[in-house]
Amino acid sequence: MPQLLALGLDEGLAIVEREVGVIVAATGYDMKLDQQAEECGYGKYVDVMDGLEFERMLSASGPTEGEVRRPSDGKTPKDVVFIQCVGSRNPEHGVPYCSRICCMYTAKHALLLRHKVPESRAFIFYMDIRAGGKGYEEFVHRAMEEEPVMYIRGRPSQIIQENDKLRVLGVDTLSGKHIEIDADMVVLAVGMVPNSADGEALAFSVDFDGYSALIYYDNNFRYGRMRETPAVRPHENPIPTMDKDVVPIDGGEAVLRVTGGKGLSSPL
Repeated sequence: MPQLLALGLDEGLAIVEREVGVIVAATGYDMKLDQQAEECGYGKYVDVMDGLEFERMLSASGPTEGEVRRPSDGKTPKDVVFIQCVGSRNPEHGVPYCSRICCMYTAKHALLLRHKVPESRAFIFYMDIRAGGKGYEEFVHRAMEEEPVMYIRGRPSQIIQENDKLRVLGVDTLSGKHIEIDADMVVLAVGMVPNSADGEALAFSVDFDGYSALIYYDNNFRYGRMRETPAVRPHENPIPTMDKDVVPIDGGEAVLRVTGGKGLSSPL
């Protein structure tokens, strides 16, 4: 049975040696705010922000004390456009994988906007809905049906500033209709990339079974090791090798993957 070991943050500096069966490196994540975000006006138009910035605005401890305000003039927005998959599932100009959390936090943001500003309208541009989790699909349907959140299947083709409005141009691929929205704010659900202290790939070395291995995480959530070992059950191979892209996962799923779902992580 695995032994539970916790290290306190207030403990002094010390070198601790332990024999372990599994190593899980939880890097956290950063937002990939590059080409696709810039094409949507991020960094160019003040009233275009990413999901984390909007989340902070909604917080009671945030800069506006939970009130939804346009950064440009402090006014309450009436029409807000949310754009999903900005940089995700785009091998050429972003990351090839789905960032997995965007569909859910965008639906949450739209609902919170409607609750805080009842007269507001929320529009969500999406590729498809990936709500994989208990109650997730019902939550998205609640946003669609109980609140007047308009889901538009398609990607905006252009966002331009006109006076104090952001004109969002696109096509609804389900109806074939051209869409034109004069928005007060635009919120981007951008792709996730692994976080590390210095902004570079996280790397560390470990010895096991006579093999010296370098474990690395690059900016596409790929991970592996430099030398191969025989293919064995996951819990016998403490650091699984993967030669293809994987998606961002939370701590619980990471433990299940490396233990092969054998229940070895149950004490955690």
